[in-house]
Amino acid sequence: MRLMFSDTGYAVYVLWDIAPRRFRNWYVNVESPYRRTSFGFDTFDQELHIVVDPDLTWRWKDVENLDALVEAGMFSTAEKESIWGWGRQAAS
Repeated sequence: MRLMFSDTGYAVYVLWDIAPRRFRNWYVNVESPYRRTSFGFDTFDQELHIVVDPDLTWRWKDVENLDALVEAGMFSTAEKESIWGWGRQAAS
């Protein structure tokens, strides 16, 4: 299940194992706030993620991927700071 919030730079996925059917974890995907289009909704993955285990311990994921994309010019330093801001908001 994917939970998207208007004007929010992240979505929360609720993940389940199929067999045995049990809750696996939450997965926070930092992404551009979604926009409604004529086809549905549009967003863009910002490459920073958070994995939250059932015991509520959490960890950053793909930090090095974001750094590499900034280095390659895909994101600016200002965009990187905004991405981290959304990530910190989601983690709090």
